[in-house]
Amino acid sequence: MKVLKKTDVVRLRQVEHVNAERFILARIRHPFIVDLYATFQDNLNIYMLLSYVPGGELFSHLRRAHRFSPDVTRFYLAIIVLALRYLHSYNIIYRDLKPENLLLDQRGYLRITDFGFAKVVDDRTWTLCGTPEYLAPEIIQSDGHGKAVDWWACGILCYEMLVGYPVRIISQLLTLAENTSSQSHFMMITHLESMKRFFKARSTGRTMSTHFPAISSAHSSIRTVLSASVTSLEPLMMSSCIPGSEVSIGGH
Repeated sequence: MKVLKKTDVVRLRQVEHVNAERFILARIRHPFIVDLYATFQDNLNIYMLLSYVPGGELFSHLRRAHRFSPDVTRFYLAIIVLALRYLHSYNIIYRDLKPENLLLDQRGYLRITDFGFAKVVDDRTWTLCGTPEYLAPEIIQSDGHGKAVDWWACGILCYEMLVGYPVRIISQLLTLAENTSSQSHFMMITHLESMKRFFKARSTGRTMSTHFPAISSAHSSIRTVLSASVTSLEPLMMSSCIPGSEVSIGGH
């Protein structure tokens, strides 16, 4: 049971996110995504009855293990890829992929949870949202973003599972946003402009590994994991989906 205090939802300006989460979860069914069974409310709280997923967050397991083997990473990554492909088939962008939002069920499979930042997008959207470590360049550049931002976050997550920590490209810059003083705001804008110039350097042929040697050192391992087929999990996905429960929401 997910319980949200109405006063907190309004104070944190999360009304739109809560409505989006309810709207999307009520219309999808997939074995690697938490199920929403019912929603109700009283004078104080909003309640969401979700799947019981007893294994805890992937974040806790990763911190305990420090890093995962390529085989374990490949297994989890295949699950994530299948879930994202399903969401994208309905023009749903998840936009908050991170270990804290991945739960382990009783069989050891992952279930994606927390759809507060998810959105139905036919082409592009310009909302700045997500977790700093996993933000794609186009979100920072305010150029408009689409489904590709989920695949960027998937790559960062792959790196984190193999190495033990995410690629901290953007997070140190966006921590300045926590301080709302004018000086910090000016510093944040200055650093974001530098980051924009960095990402634009891609078009000149300069590679990410030039600036971040850690990425280059793990490049071969990540390529090995990403090249693995997800075919072996597709029969499970097909057999676990609830017939007739999938509703196209692309037009809404």
